[in-house]
Amino acid sequence: ISYTSVISAFAQKGDAPQAVHWFEQLCRAGIQPNNVAYNAVINSYAKRRDIAGAADWLQGMEDNKLNPDKLTYNTLIDCCAKFGDADEASRWLNKMVSQTGLTPDKVSYNAVINAYAKAHNPAGAAKWLNRMAVVRLDPDVISWSSLLSGYAGASDDNTDAGQKAKEKLVEAFSQMTAARVQPDAYSMGAL
Repeated sequence: ISYTSVISAFAQKGDAPQAVHWFEQLCRAGIQPNNVAYNAVINSYAKRRDIAGAADWLQGMEDNKLNPDKLTYNTLIDCCAKFGDADEASRWLNKMVSQTGLTPDKVSYNAVINAYAKAHNPAGAAKWLNRMAVVRLDPDVISWSSLLSGYAGASDDNTDAGQKAKEKLVEAFSQMTAARVQPDAYSMGAL
């Protein structure tokens, strides 16, 4: 069994202390940690929704002359999305581009869209969905479903804003089907 397999197993359970312990064991054995080992520890913190801990390990990765990869950043972005911390999720995506030159993928964008939807900011989710098109990534059912859920969450009240969100929800659903994206149970549930 490799050290990274053990680290990854604890990371999947969100057991950051054990993931760190085995990371330290890897280092004590004289093995130079690689991206896989660092990403596993970062994932262990993300599973615990500890963005600060995950960010510290990204910094440690850079301090040890390793370049964070797309998986590293997507893990941090997704962690923020689970909290509904849209501003932090978009900050990490922007950092991925500006500081590393990495190209975000659908996973990156979908996590940011989801973060805005969870933060009850469907306009922000729509902005990021539109940015996908600008960089020639076709929004998929996950992208659209997150946007729809954002509008659904914002349409819960009987105010003018709630009514406007309902209209945007129907409009976004029409755009999704016009783009030939097949609705799933999640997107249908938003209606």
